[in-house]
Amino acid sequence: DLAKPPALDPARERTRLFDAVASAFAALARSRPLLVVLEDLHWARANTLDLVEFMVRRAPALPLLIVVTVRPHESEDALRRLRDLRGNELAVGLALGPLSRDASHEIVCSLDPSAEPRFAELYAQSEGNPLFLAEAVRDLAERPEGAVGAVSIAATIDARLARLEDAPRALLEAAAVCGNGFDLDIV
Repeated sequence: DLAKPPALDPARERTRLFDAVASAFAALARSRPLLVVLEDLHWARANTLDLVEFMVRRAPALPLLIVVTVRPHESEDALRRLRDLRGNELAVGLALGPLSRDASHEIVCSLDPSAEPRFAELYAQSEGNPLFLAEAVRDLAERPEGAVGAVSIAATIDARLARLEDAPRALLEAAAVCGNGFDLDIV
C-alpha cells in the first residue's frame, strides 16, 4: 500500500536499501537484543558482503549481534573483508575445529540411539564433522533392516541421490558439473 519511492541512481538506491535494512534491524533491536545469523557467507556476492559490512559498522550502536559463518578455503574475498572488520575491532573471528569424540557421540545418540553401536566407525569416518555425522546417522536409519554398507560421505550422498526422482536428480547432476557458481539458464 506504500507509494513507490522515486527512482534514484544505482548508488543512491543501494544506500537507501542498506539504510532500510539497518533501520529494520534497529527497530527490532530496540524492543529486545537481536541476534542475526548469516550462514555460508563464502557463497555471498559482493553486494551481500557490502551489506554485512554496513550492518557490522552500525551494530556497535545497537543491542545487535551479527554472527556469520564462512569456510576459509571457499572465499578469499569474504575472509579478507572479515579480517578487515576484525582489524577495526568490529568483529571477532573464531576458528572452529572438528567436534570432540564426546560431542560427536552426543550428536549420534541424540539423532538415533540405535546408531550407537556404530559410533566408533562413524567418528573415524567423519573426523568430527557434524554435518557428516548427522547425514551418516540418517542414512543408517533409512537403510532396510539388516542392510550394511560402508559409512562414507560419498556413499551417503549417493544413497540420497538414488532416492530422488529422475528430474531433480538430473538437475543436481547438471549443477554438479557447472562448478561453484551457475545460473538457471546454464542448468
